[in-house]
Amino acid sequence: MFKKTQKLVSKTQLKQKFPVDLKTKKQGDFVIKSILSGEDKRLLCIVGPCSIDSEKSVFLYLEKLKSLHELTKDKLFIVPRLHTLKPRSRDGFKGLIFNQTKEGFDEKINAEIRNLDQAKALNIDQFKIQSFDQDINSGLTLCRKIFVSAINDFGFCPSDELLFIDLYDFFDDCISHYTIGARTALSSQHRYLASGLSAPTGFKNPINGDIDALLDSVFVAQSPNVFAQNGHQIQSFGNPFAHAIFRGFVDTQGDHHSNITQSHIEKFIKNQTQKGLKNVPLIIDLSHSNSQKDFAIQPKNLQAVASLFKNKDAKQSIKGIMAESFLFDGRSDTPQFGYSLTDSCMGFELTKKTILDFCDKI
Repeated sequence: MFKKTQKLVSKTQLKQKFPVDLKTKKQGDFVIKSILSGEDKRLLCIVGPCSIDSEKSVFLYLEKLKSLHELTKDKLFIVPRLHTLKPRSRDGFKGLIFNQTKEGFDEKINAEIRNLDQAKALNIDQFKIQSFDQDINSGLTLCRKIFVSAINDFGFCPSDELLFIDLYDFFDDCISHYTIGARTALSSQHRYLASGLSAPTGFKNPINGDIDALLDSVFVAQSPNVFAQNGHQIQSFGNPFAHAIFRGFVDTQGDHHSNITQSHIEKFIKNQTQKGLKNVPLIIDLSHSNSQKDFAIQPKNLQAVASLFKNKDAKQSIKGIMAESFLFDGRSDTPQFGYSLTDSCMGFELTKKTILDFCDKI
């Protein structure tokens, strides 16, 4: 049984209220596609919070990330990971679209913050998040505002997770890269929708690590499809930039395992031919099962990626990395400014050191 509680805000009006700088967006789209196709020899670096939970913390993070981008732009193209929705096995923070925060701090104090030490010093009182609202319209508006600011004010082209397909076109003109998570990678609706998107879309391997199932998802997304959506029969024409993401896997006993290994890469490359695919771009997720959800393992995983580049085939396949990173190391069960509410993240200082060390090795 369902009850309609309110009508969603108009997509058209929301886009008119927060318009995108199309020049910046198109430039970012071009670079991302050029990297995935191999024309641009740099790597994608999709980095950011597990799930965004606060406008002000995200803007401070993007300010720091912009400085890192300037230091690494010859080898990496940084794409901020700004996931607005969080798939859950059980209850918890479901993402900024569904759970908005009321932040208990003074705007004057916030305006004076210029570095992480100041933010952390004020964290206990002024930055304490007081409560959550559950108003989807407020969430859609806030997330639209964040995406547009990332593009217009910081010059970034963001990545988001494609979770609820009914909501994707509130932000479709803002997103330059989509991720489809391990829980939804086998969903026909997500595969079909991805086949009609203009933005590159990465499928994570399923929880059990099945590489064949991962390649099947990429195959469907790269192919034309006919499907039904929003009261219409839809014809898609295939997304040539659909790609794969390794995120590790969980065995039948519930233990986490990494697939950042030469043997997994070799199987991935070998099985492409059997599936009628070739040269599928691969992004390595440093977090999730690859890190056993421990932020401190992510730097070691990036060292492992650098070692894989010694193999010619692996280097040709791997087009980027994905990392979970926020302002401060770890996570928090209760909302705190700059700490992840969901998966454990590297703090910005550790992120910066890890990425700079990686650039020195490649």
